[in-house]
Formats: sequence, structure tokens, C-alpha cells
Amino acid sequence: MKLVFQVLLHGLAVCAGYWLVSGEAAQAPARVKDTATHAKTLAVTGTQAAKASPGKPSGIELNPLSPETWPNEIALIQKMSQSELPAALRRYLGCRFPDVRLRLMRYLFERWALLDRAGALAALEGIPSPQMKDRALRAILTEWVKVDEAAAWQHVVSMSKDTVLQEAGIQSLLSLCADKSPTNYVAWTKGLEDPFLRGKALESIAEAWARKDPKRALEAAFMEENPYLREQLFELVSRHGKAGIDPAQALDRILQLPDQAERVRVMEGWVTVFANTQPANALHWLQQHANRADLQAASGIIGKAMSGQTKLVADIRNAALSLPEGPLRDSFAASAAGAWASRGHHTPEAEQILALSGPCIEREHAVVAIETHRKPR
Repeated sequence: MKLVFQVLLHGLAVCAGYWLVSGEAAQAPARVKDTATHAKTLAVTGTQAAKASPGKPSGIELNPLSPETWPNEIALIQKMSQSELPAALRRYLGCRFPDVRLRLMRYLFERWALLDRAGALAALEGIPSPQMKDRALRAILTEWVKVDEAAAWQHVVSMSKDTVLQEAGIQSLLSLCADKSPTNYVAWTKGLEDPFLRGKALESIAEAWARKDPKRALEAAFMEENPYLREQLFELVSRHGKAGIDPAQALDRILQLPDQAERVRVMEGWVTVFANTQPANALHWLQQHANRADLQAASGIIGKAMSGQTKLVADIRNAALSLPEGPLRDSFAASAAGAWASRGHHTPEAEQILALSGPCIEREHAVVAIETHRKPR
């Protein structure tokens, strides 16, 4: 009887052991599946992580990210579904090239904002780098203003917890929207308490205005009372406002500005652009105002520009001689001579141009340039 009882106990132990083992085996696939999913969630770097995650279109093999290969990612991003975007973000954040990370943030979050704006905003919060956050927010706002400009503004204005990112968002929205109604946005900036943020906002408005409608932006510059906005508009229109604006006419009006310091400051930028893009026309404008001694600095800018775009020293001398003796010719010839020597031309040629200049500060600089780059014929 005792023997039978021991046999029965042994049988029960075997069955129990089999049941425990088989039960554990039955649960194993689920636990392995959970572990694999968790591993995919935690993957943050490299191509292997991307392959282990649903972060690429099906059937496409991902290459390592580098400054040479990153443009290939743009086409992949444009095909990604909403579920593939988080893994792509983890992959890009793990890239070891900062410039590549920044560039890819734009394309990724433009796609994300298009498919799931709320998800894009949530993902934005998890980005560790302020610079990449800035780039991601700008990408989201670029898509957002296309469908609901008011909502985009409401979101940015309410971002009080991160003032740095809020400032970036305001600048981004202004660059996207301000050209539609720049005067209204200028009035809006008056309500900004932070003077630094207000200045940045005015810069963005001026930039958008000068690009979109340079003629009206220039008119506004002459009428604007805010000196900082005036300066921004004058400078940016001189750089961007090529279409429909005659620089000679604009300079004629600038010459009439009552404040001498502002006049000189604004004129320098306009003359520089004019001389570098239309040197012959700039010289003609200078000849028409040759009686104004206050154009000495402008004359030097034009002389320097012409020496860089003229192949014959005789042409530079003739241009200088077309101006009457005095401050304008002195500045023109000296600046042209210094630039001629600095560009590697023969020293005697530079000295021929310099001989047309009388004493002036530009002549002193030219002498130094000629001696520094002295080159025999």
C-alpha cells in the first residue's frame, strides 16, 4: 500500500511539473512579444533601431544617415504613415550629425503636422534640444497656418511655459503671415511687453514685407515713426526689393531725409547694393550729385565696386576723372586703387589710380593695401 501511494505521488508530481512547464511555455510568446515591442519603443539610435521599429515604408532598406545621404530621407518621410513617424523621430534624434538632425526635423514635422497635428505637438515636447524644438515648431506652424491661421496664433500666444520657444513661434508666424497685413501686425507688436521680443517681431515683419511688397515697404519706411522699424525696412528693401524699384530714385529720396546720421547710415546700404549690381548706373547717379561733399563715403563704395568689375585700369581712371576734383574724386580713386591692389593687380597700375586722389582717409588705407600686396609689373 505504501509503495502504491509513493507511485501515485510520483505520478502527480510529474503531471504537475508538466503542467507548470507547458503553462509557462504557453505564456512565453506573449511575454517575448511584449519585450520586443518594448525594445522597439526604446530604440533611439542607428539604422538597426530603425529596422527593428515600424519607422520605414515597407520593403525599403534604410541607409545610415550622413550629410551625403540625408536628402534620400525626404522621399521616405513623404510616404510615411502616422504610425511610422515616432520611430522615424527616434532614428533622427540618434543621428550623430547635428546639421542632418536639424534638416530632417523640418521634413518630418511638416509631414507629422499634416497627418496628426496634435501628435506632432505632443512629440515636440519630448525633443531634448531647444534648437531642434524650434525647427520642429516652425515646421508645424508652416502647415498649420495653411488651414487655420487663427488657431496657430492662439496656440503660440498661450505657450507661456516656454518663452524661448514662444518667441521662436511668434517670429515664425510673423514671417509666414505678416506680409498679408503688415500694418496690422506692426500695430500688434505695440502690445508686446518684452522689448527684445518686440524688436524681433518687427524684424520678422520687415523681412516679410520687403520680400512680398518692396515698393510699399519702401514707402512705409519713409513714413514710419518707429526708428528701428524704419531702419529695418530701408535695409531689407535695399537687399530684396529689386523688382519695380529704381535705386537711383530711391537714393534721391534718401538724400532728402532730415536726420544726417540716418541719411548716411541708410545711404551706405543702398549705395553698396546699387554699386555691386549696377556699377555703371551707380557712377552715373554719383556724377549727377557730384556737388555734394556728403557723398564722399558713397563715392568710395562705388569706386571699390567698379575696380572689382572692371578689367582695364584705364576705365577706372576715366571713371575717377569724370568726377570733379575734390572729396568725391579723392575717395573714389583711393578706394578703387586699394581694391585694385588687393585683388592682385600690378602695383604700378594701382599707383596710377591712386595718383588721382588727394589727401583723405581712403588714401591712407589704399597706401597700406598697395604696400601689403605690392607686386611688380
